[in-house]
This record gives sequence, structure tokens and C-alpha cells, in this order.
Amino acid sequence: MRVRMLTLMAGPGGTFPPGSVRDLPDGEAYELIEGRYAEQLDFAPPAVEPKPVEPPALETLTKAELVALAKAELELDLDPEAKKAAMVAAIEAARAEKAKA
Repeated sequence: MRVRMLTLMAGPGGTFPPGSVRDLPDGEAYELIEGRYAEQLDFAPPAVEPKPVEPPALETLTKAELVALAKAELELDLDPEAKKAAMVAAIEAARAEKAKA
């Protein structure tokens, strides 16, 4: 962990004046920070696993959204005047065909 020294630190490892930046093991860095001898420079956010985003069910999309999705995802041109059920069926068939390839 990177810290900036607030006070003079001297020892077998060297002399580090106030304002100097050191890369220290976490335990040593936390001791210096808690004692107010140094301040933390690296503020890494906690590691968070991204949750997989589930695509919306096709039946919940509007006809316009189905047409746009088919074009973007499958390069499939759907008739905007077609029934919604036919659009859903065409997208599902195209996805199945793409999965086979």
C-alpha cells in the first residue's frame, strides 16, 4: 500500500522525511496510518464481483424493441407490422440457429 509520510521515519530501512511516498506491506502501512505517522494514498474500492445481467424476456419487449434487438443482435430484419408473437418466434429461431453455428 502506498503511503505519504507525515513525520520523519528513520530506521534500518532508511530515512524517510515528511512528504516522501513509500510502498509498504499493508500491515506496516496500517500501523503508520493509525499512529498518524502516514496517510494512505491508494484507495482501492473493495472487490465486487459483477452480477450477470439477464436480458429481458422477449415477451416483455415492445414490437419496436423487438425489431431493434433483432437487427442489432442477429442482423435480422423483422416486419414492424408483424404480430408480436411472430417476432418473438423469429428471434428465438434465429438465436437457436446462431447457437448451432
